[in-house]
This record gives sequence, structure tokens and C-alpha cells, in this order.
Amino acid sequence: MNSRANYTQREAELRAADYYASIRKPPSEWQTTEDLMPQLTELVHRVRAIDYEVAARLLDSIDYAYLYRWGHVELLTTLRQQLSGHLSDPYLRLTNYSSLGLAYYSRNQVDISLDFYHQALALARQIGDHQMESVQLLRLGRAYRTLGQINRAIAMDQAALQLAQANNTPDTEVEILGNLGHAYNSIGRFDAAVECYQQSLAIARRIDNRLEEGVQTGRLGITYCRLGRLEDALHCCEIALQIARSLQDRRRICVWLGFLGSLYAIQQRSEQALVLVREALALAEVLNDPRIASYRWWECGRIWLSIGEFATAEHCFEKACDFNVTETNYQAVLALGIARLCQHQPAIEQFERAIDYCQRRLQLTTDLYDAQYTLAAARIGQAVCDSHWSAATQSSVLLLPTLTEYRRALDITTALGVVREALRDLELIRAAGVEGLEPVFELLEGALNG
Repeated sequence: MNSRANYTQREAELRAADYYASIRKPPSEWQTTEDLMPQLTELVHRVRAIDYEVAARLLDSIDYAYLYRWGHVELLTTLRQQLSGHLSDPYLRLTNYSSLGLAYYSRNQVDISLDFYHQALALARQIGDHQMESVQLLRLGRAYRTLGQINRAIAMDQAALQLAQANNTPDTEVEILGNLGHAYNSIGRFDAAVECYQQSLAIARRIDNRLEEGVQTGRLGITYCRLGRLEDALHCCEIALQIARSLQDRRRICVWLGFLGSLYAIQQRSEQALVLVREALALAEVLNDPRIASYRWWECGRIWLSIGEFATAEHCFEKACDFNVTETNYQAVLALGIARLCQHQPAIEQFERAIDYCQRRLQLTTDLYDAQYTLAAARIGQAVCDSHWSAATQSSVLLLPTLTEYRRALDITTALGVVREALRDLELIRAAGVEGLEPVFELLEGALNG
């Protein structure tokens, strides 16, 4: 009895933690969270034993490469929050802040993620860890890009790149170059984006980083689609999907399934497109990432819209809007308006919301081509919903703001894929029985053929 009485609760927790540490599986067998149950259970006992720093090091070993990539962001957030405020080691505090920033970013709480990234950046600079400093800068760049602050994002990415190159950290350099390419992509600088992706891809292959090889190949495919190089886009995205599957990277599998579905839809291979996008949606539900889910619902809706299943498309766009993701809500609500217009339902509210969303993004960065083209299409929707549209003289007057917006969009980019996508939106509006759109068609087709 005396021996038993000598055990404190903490000692019991530590003994339990040590037991679970002894039964861990080797990393080669880690496929699901079930394979990580020894670590996850050990974490519970370490936290109960107030053994926070050992718990933090353990969590670092399974954080990004496993829990995050497998989509367990809620669990990761909970585990990281349990450690917050209990770590004296500045490096462990740094990784905890950085991981929390990434988790909140994935939950579409970008403003909160920015706060954690800035705290992590300050710590990285304080302890002189240039590699982690560059990681925080690239994550800040990604967050600012998501919010539509592209110039600020580019500045962050360029500062991160300079640090990564000076300190010879190619894994980080690969990711930064990809981020920088994505930022250039957002403002229609497709040649600069391609150059960044190709540089990133070359480094990824040299250092055998298969994860980033897949990511950058897929992003190159997205850019080729914008440039109108559809076959090249398909080839790249198929490779990206193949790599993601080989790594069992569910986040990237979901992304490339959705984008490949969109490419098939452009080729009018609707049945194949729907198969891919439905698979992507099923994965998105498991991943519980609002940004990924919003994109997939929007892609699915676009396919249904293109084949004339307007009610189903409307449902998909409503689902996309429900996530309130700044990167997609302006496109989703425009598409929702078009779906309603095609069913001869009131749609003015959706078009006006799309206009508001686009204007807010364009106030942050004037050359966001997606937002500018979407604004122009939403102006058309607003015009055709006007009670005076049926009068021939009035329709031409109502189209004037639309033509102005399209000219601004064309000033940003006349890339073939982008203009063709704008024409597809116009075709859908015309298919709803709207007449009088010839001036807009002439403007865009002139740019296409010019």
C-alpha cells in the first residue's frame, strides 16, 4: 500500500505516456490516424502530466506531414491550443504559433492566422532562425494573397525567397517560388508565373521533393489553362494527381480532381468531369477545409450549369456560398445569379452581391483579373435584370458600364483561356433568352481574334 501511495498522478501519467511511446509503429506504416494512436494517446498523457515541451516535440513529428496533410485540422488546432502558453523553449513556441496559423488558415479564419504568423515571425527573428523566418514570410504571403492583397503578398514572398537562397534551404525555396508564381497568376502575369513554377519544379526534382513536384506541376497546369494551352494543362494536372495519389496526399488529390474535372468540362466531357468532381467533393467533406470545399462545389456547379441542369447547379453554388470564402464567393454568387436567370427566377440580388464582392477585392488590388472579369459579367446580370432592358435604346445604355468593366479586364489580360471563360459566361446568359448582348460579344471576340 505504501508503494502504491507513493505514485503521484503525474508519475502515473508519465508511465502511461512512456508505455505508448514504446508501442509506436515505424513511420513506413503510418497511413491513417489509427496508425498514430500511440502518439496521440501519449500526447494526452504528456499534457496531463504537464510535460508540455516533450509533448510539443512529439506533435512536431506528426504535425504537417501527417495530421495536416490528412485533413485533421480540427484535431491539430485542439492539440496546439493545449500547448499554447505553456512552452518556455522559444523554438517550440515558434513552431506552435506557426502550426496554429496554418490550422486557422485552413479553417478560413485568415485574420487569426495572420496574428499567429506574425508572432512566429517575431520569434524566428529573435532567435535568429532564418529558415523559419522565411517559412513565416511565405505563409504570410499566402494569407495576404488569399485576402486579395497581392502586392503585399509578393513583397513577403520576395523577402522569403531572398532568405531561403542566402541560407541554402532548397525545400523552402521550392515552396516560396510556387507561392510567388501563384501571386503573379492572380494578377494576370502568366509568363512570370510560369517562370516561377518551372524554377520551383527544377529544384523539387533536383532534391527529390515529390510533394512539391506535384504541387508545382499542377499549378503550371492551371496557368496553361489560363493561357489557352488546354492539352498542356491536362497533362500537367494528370501528373499532379498521380503524384498526389502516390503520396496519399488527400488535400492535393482533392484539388487536382476538381481542377481536372473543370478541364474535362471545357472539353465537353461532362460525364467524366462529374465523376472526378464528385470524388473531389467526397474528399472535401472528409478534409473539412472550407476553402477546398467551396472551390469543389463551385466547380461542380459549373459543370451542371454547362449541361443545362440549372436547379442542380443552383444548389451547388448555394453550397459554395455557404462557406463564405473570399477567394470564391464572388465567383460563386455570380454563377448562382446566372443559374437563377436561366430558370427565369429573380437574380438581381445575386448579381449585386457579386458586384460588391468584386469591388471590395479590386480596392485591395486593382489588377485581379478574375475579380475584374467577374465584375463585368455581374454588371451584365444587373443590366438584364433592369426593368428597362427590353427597350432597345435603353439596353444599349445599360450595357455601357459593362463594356467599361470588360475593357478594364482586357487591359489586365487577354490570355486566351481567360477570355474564352468570359465568353462561356456570356453564352450562358444569352441562353437564358437574353438579347442585345452583341456589343459585349464583339468586344471579347475581337480580343480573342486580335
